[in-house]
Amino acid sequence: MSIDSLCAGRAWTRGTAEAASKLVSELVALGYLSTSQAPSDGRAILVQFTPQGRALMQHSFKLFADIERDYSGRLGAQTYAVLKRALQELADMRPSSND
Repeated sequence: MSIDSLCAGRAWTRGTAEAASKLVSELVALGYLSTSQAPSDGRAILVQFTPQGRALMQHSFKLFADIERDYSGRLGAQTYAVLKRALQELADMRPSSND
């Protein structure tokens, strides 16, 4: 994955390559990502998870699944589904940096 594809349409990067590059640099420094030059385009930087980064992602997926099961159990599956849809609608309404 390239840095440009990381920031395309992502609210968390504010849609800029600079923001994505900064985030990637921070995650490289923490040991979660590695970067390399793209073989087909020397200007592009490829971004990959390190083994530590993959392990962290797998752990986070498990935690999110545990949280979703807990919330669904507390609220009931139908109410939880409505909550998730409502929160997604709010996230989709968030203005982009281009607005």
